[in-house]
Amino acid sequence: MRFNVHVIMGLNDDSVELANKLKENYEVVYICDDSVDGLEKRDDFFHVHEDFIHAMDPLLTKVIVYEPPYKTGKIVNKSRSFVMERKSPVEED
Repeated sequence: MRFNVHVIMGLNDDSVELANKLKENYEVVYICDDSVDGLEKRDDFFHVHEDFIHAMDPLLTKVIVYEPPYKTGKIVNKSRSFVMERKSPVEED
């Protein structure tokens, strides 16, 4: 069974709001921060280095990445590229 890991790129007011919403739903949330070496807890959030994220086993975790303007995507085969989840507009009759 794989579990979801949410990674938020960058730290600002919008990303903190998103992280709080995810935590309210009992999701695993990390904030990517290159100034951290490994894993460090700051202000109720775990800050991780990008290498920590790439070291996650794709058989155990599904990494969902949020980049400004914080649309969701997921890491494909541990590469830096990711596939965006596009939502089609609702057609009205």
